[in-house]
Amino acid sequence: MLCCAYCFYDNLHKGHKVVPVKDEESLKKENIDINDYIEDFERTEQVIVNIKDKIENEILTINELYDKMEKETTKSFELKHEKLIKEEKDIKDKLDNEVTKIKSKLEEYLSLLNTIIRNYERLNKGMQILNKEEKNNINMIKKLTYISELNKKQKEMDNIYQNY
Repeated sequence: MLCCAYCFYDNLHKGHKVVPVKDEESLKKENIDINDYIEDFERTEQVIVNIKDKIENEILTINELYDKMEKETTKSFELKHEKLIKEEKDIKDKLDNEVTKIKSKLEEYLSLLNTIIRNYERLNKGMQILNKEEKNNINMIKKLTYISELNKKQKEMDNIYQNY
């Protein structure tokens, strides 16, 4: 009997060339071989499905791990940024305090120097007056009194220097 497998199962011949069927025993062997192939195919299909499921699970795990690492990295850098901002503020505060102290001390020195300059100017004027008076033969007692006063001023300035 001539039979096409497709036509045999569908009961409808499609106009293709028919191949003669060998004896029944070889047909059984071919069926057994086909069944073996079908079983192998089903096992292979199951293995492929399992691998596919594993790959999908790995992708989900990787995505979850990525999200977790991304959040941890962001949080870590936010903490570092906050720490750096605090350190910057502390350094600026210390710098401001130091600058304020130094400026205050310098202003004190400036005030002291202005006082010394005024005293020197007064002494200089006094010396010029003494010079003029000496030329005009003014009495010596006045000169001595003024020199004594100059010495007192000089001692006061020396004390001011020593205090600073």
